[in-house]
Amino acid sequence: MPNDNGPTHIDSFNHLDPDPDALTIDQIDLGLFYGPAICIDVSHIPEMTDITAERLDGAWRHQNSRSILEITVSFTPPHMTNTQRPTSLSPTFAGLGESGAQWIPDKGIKTFGGDSPTPDNPTSKIYPIHLMCRYNQKMHYENLILT
Repeated sequence: MPNDNGPTHIDSFNHLDPDPDALTIDQIDLGLFYGPAICIDVSHIPEMTDITAERLDGAWRHQNSRSILEITVSFTPPHMTNTQRPTSLSPTFAGLGESGAQWIPDKGIKTFGGDSPTPDNPTSKIYPIHLMCRYNQKMHYENLILT
């Protein structure tokens, strides 16, 4: 079955949180959807491994990036081209692990995304990014096309 999570999209808070009072997409502050942005290249990280906080810090320093408070960050995972997009049948990309998930609120990032069906490592059984987004009210984009 092809990936039905394919187009570029965000997961609203009520998708992440079973609380009946969790915000639906139409209730989320539009300020989370725009602003200055940077892209961190993590394409060198082997597929199906964790993108850790240490690896994110290294990629950040390598790109000589400035302060990241209140900005949007996009992660470029490995092996992503317009002709090699992953599907639910081929989860061949690296994803953010637990320390990478905590890196996002620790750095004050308001929104983030990546060119993959999920920002989590596809081998994860706990989905640390989705949990972090739930508990920290962070927005994330999935299937961004970063060319």
